[in-house]
Order: sequence, then structure tokens, then C-alpha cells
Amino acid sequence: MRANVYVDGFNLYYGRLKGTKHKWLDLEKLCDRMLPNDSVQRIRYFTA
Repeated sequence: MRANVYVDGFNLYYGRLKGTKHKWLDLEKLCDRMLPNDSVQRIRYFTA
């Protein structure tokens, strides 16, 4: 199955990354791990 991924950068940062030592995230690798049976066609990253 094919998938397109849309990421809300504000929620990603404030929900998971703020206050940790991790400031960078490999979105392609994250998508591959979260969707192992899908073919990710594109990743769109949005900020406010």
C-alpha cells in the first residue's frame, strides 16, 4: 500500500522533542518504522 505522510512540526516538537536532548529527527526512518508494510511516497512537513 502507498502512503503520504503529513507532519505538524509544532506538535512534533512541543509534544515529543522539547525538553529532551534530541532536536533532530529522521522523518524518513520514523515513517519506515511506523509503516513497515507501506511504501511512503512523500513526507510533507508543516510549521506555523
